[in-house]
Parts: sequence; C-alpha cells; structure tokens
Amino acid sequence: MRIWAVIPARSGSRRIHRKNLRDLCGKPLLAHTILSALAYGGFERTIVSTDCPHIRDAALEWGGEVPFLRPAELARDDTPTVPVVLHLLEQYDPQQHPDAICLLQATSPLRQVEHIAAAVRLLEAGTASAVVSVAAARQNPDWMQIVNKGYLAPLLSQTVIRPQPAPATWCLNGALYLVKTQHLLRFQTVVADKTLPLIMSPEASIDIDTEIDFKLAEFLMQERDTNACIA
Repeated sequence: MRIWAVIPARSGSRRIHRKNLRDLCGKPLLAHTILSALAYGGFERTIVSTDCPHIRDAALEWGGEVPFLRPAELARDDTPTVPVVLHLLEQYDPQQHPDAICLLQATSPLRQVEHIAAAVRLLEAGTASAVVSVAAARQNPDWMQIVNKGYLAPLLSQTVIRPQPAPATWCLNGALYLVKTQHLLRFQTVVADKTLPLIMSPEASIDIDTEIDFKLAEFLMQERDTNACIA
C-alpha cells in the first residue's frame, strides 16, 4: 500500500506563539512528528502542509517535504483539516495519488513509530476504509449533564444509572488519521463508516493546545527518554 504522511502545520496559533517551531526537548515541536514519520520508514512521502516560509525551512531541515506553500485561505483558525489534504491532492494527477493518506498532527509529539506501524497493519489487514487513533474517555457520556433553563439535564436522552460499571468509551485524540484516498475524495472525511480504532494511552495522546499541555508534553517526553536510557 502506497501511503503519504501529511503533517499540517500552519503559522498561526491562538494560545501558543509560533507553536510549531517552539523548542520541545531540543527540537522544534514539528520535528518530532516528522522524525516519527521518517523513522517508520513505510511512507512514500512525508509532506508538511504549511503557509509559513519559516515552518517550511524547519520542515526541510528535519527531513520533511514541502512541495508548495498552502494558500492563506486554508490557514485560518477555523480551517478544517480535510480541505487542506484535498488541496494537496489536487496539486497532483490522480494517477499519482497514494492508496492512503496518514494525517499526523504536529501537536501530538508523543505519538510513536509503533503507533503508526500498528495503524498501517490494521488498514492493510482488514476491510476498513480508515483507522483513527483514540484514547479512553475521561468520563462516560452517560453521566454528563447540561444546564437547561437553570436546571441540570442529561446530555443524552436520559442519564443511565447502572449497578455495574458503564461501558468503555473512547475519544478521538487527533494524533493519527489513516484513510484510504478513494474514501477521502468521495466522502471528504477522514472517518469512515468502517473505521478501526487505534487505542493509545493517555500519555501518548497529549495534544498541545495550551501552555499547560506543552509543559505536560515536555515532562512526559523527558520521563520517557530517561526511562529508555535506564532500560
């Protein structure tokens, strides 16, 4: 299966200035994802989609490919990721398209090579159109409430009170979306009717959006590297 890794990395960041270029344990945040994709070794291309010349230069320095700069209208705060990937594919003849796209967000630096490899195995082995990384939900939606006219009301149709533990629930963690290109082009979504879960630990699922996230990722990465040296 021919797969392209695509790493979106725009210049703007609402909460952390120059987030994708900020140093995390000796490397720019973006570099951690590029290096994981390259270390996997199974991607035909590792493409960084960015609107920023500085991010382009950093991506090239760390081994990524930046065939063009993303247009400004696809680099706003509210720009969804799917149009970014579709725009990338539009730059190439359909005969050049890969069999699948592996979308790796730069803000998930604790995603490891083994997660990528496991996702590819899942997609290649079954009939699913996509594999998406998930982590255990911190709270089951059966217990979640909203405030309606000043009073608590269940988020779902009713709150389920069970004598036994609630069933396990999972949240998309944003670290990895692996989708067949035909499905992406036809339905313009990275989540299919038949999507397999790639379960990741809460630690590996850190998504950097705030300063607290950044500090937590830095701490976890340092702990991981220290434990690897001891082992």
